[in-house]
Amino acid sequence: MNIRNSCFLVLLTIVTGCEDVIELDLPHNNPRIIVDALLTDGDDPAYVRISHTQKYSYRYVQDTQTFESGAVVIIHEDSGITDTLTEVSTGTYMGHPEIIRGSIGKSYWLEINTAGGKHYISDQETMLDVAKIDTIYYSREYTDKSPDNPDYYRFNVYIDWQDPESERNYYLRTFSYYWSGVWHDNIHWNWVFSDKYFNGKFLYKDNITSDYGGRGFKIKVTQYSLTKPAYDFWILVHKQTIDSENLSINSSLPIIGNIYNVNNTNDYALGYFQVSARKSAEIWIN
Repeated sequence: MNIRNSCFLVLLTIVTGCEDVIELDLPHNNPRIIVDALLTDGDDPAYVRISHTQKYSYRYVQDTQTFESGAVVIIHEDSGITDTLTEVSTGTYMGHPEIIRGSIGKSYWLEINTAGGKHYISDQETMLDVAKIDTIYYSREYTDKSPDNPDYYRFNVYIDWQDPESERNYYLRTFSYYWSGVWHDNIHWNWVFSDKYFNGKFLYKDNITSDYGGRGFKIKVTQYSLTKPAYDFWILVHKQTIDSENLSINSSLPIIGNIYNVNNTNDYALGYFQVSARKSAEIWIN
């Protein structure tokens, strides 16, 4: 899943997959902003997308979403450096890596001043290091369909990696497919986990995915570091995604992140300002 679109896509996922309409607790008489924000230690710029709540149903499509244009969006670093992001499309703001690029051990926070005069600020997030992926590889299993199509088989993708010792680590892992010159994000797959049960261990043949396909495409696996509050947020998102698939369970509790109105703490944003180091590995499936 493209983490940049994660909050938006998770909200979409929550309300799809069933025939009855599921409406989240996003009433029009108490509108909120939805903030999808990510800063990494990579070369790509910081990304912030700001939209508005509305009534959601399984009929929801992206074209009905309304976005916050004309906001002043600033990322602060604890060293005193600030980066005022540029609005590159309606409601989407990009940072400038030459001014602020995430650095392990430094803390960052997000400031948003909307066109309507509201002033939001996030809690500080510290960029933590993340374990690198030592090796990525795959195995191939031919299926009962293979005789009719020799290039069609089941493939299993694995990674080997070392979890650091003597500390609790929290991760978000994603993967993407690359074919026809374009990366395609698997928006229904992200894995949030901690090293509670394997702290300090070397993980051999850690299974990433088992899928069916042909040849000539690439897979990329990315691990992001998470702070404990970010981990708790994603666990809540995951829980509500699962709960919403059962209409007998109340899944209307708000997903509160780390961004609040400076002048009214009850006016919180939905979403999260995430600060993550990341490590990736790629492999061609041939």
